[in-house]
Amino acid sequence: MKLLCLLALVAGAAAADNFTLTSPPSRGFDANQAQFGPCGGFNQATNFTTVKNQDTFKFTVPGSQQGIIGVFFLPNGDNSTSWTPVANVTVSGNDTTVSSTVNFEKAVTTASNGTVQATFFRTDLSLQDKPLFQCADVHVSAPEKKEATTDSSSASAMQLTLSATALSVIVALMHL
Repeated sequence: MKLLCLLALVAGAAAADNFTLTSPPSRGFDANQAQFGPCGGFNQATNFTTVKNQDTFKFTVPGSQQGIIGVFFLPNGDNSTSWTPVANVTVSGNDTTVSSTVNFEKAVTTASNGTVQATFFRTDLSLQDKPLFQCADVHVSAPEKKEATTDSSSASAMQLTLSATALSVIVALMHL
């Protein structure tokens, strides 16, 4: 009986530390590897999920723990180890699931495959203070091109101002 209680306690403690990227789906979760970067023990790319240039990501976080989730992006083929930050999510400790808009605009200029790394940093250091890592492989859609627009009323006002200025100059020259 004591052994069963001990096993239940250990299983409950491991489950309490679950931090997972649920949408898009992560590469996987292993409680014994989650504290090892860059991807919590799942360092090989898997299936790529298509995401928009700005998309909502969802996370399961350890219950009643406060912290910050840093979300970073590394394009495939990038030889650097420099992950570009694409979102920060505050975890209040009241929720076991959180979501946030992730913005790839500064990280991606064309459609791109890459890896998203989500890292949960606990702010209550009385608990285990090692960050927890998750990764997902994504195909980020190309950013939408923003067309330059001219506000016709602004253009008309500008033309009117220039015309009035030109007329004033002509009148002034006539009085010389």
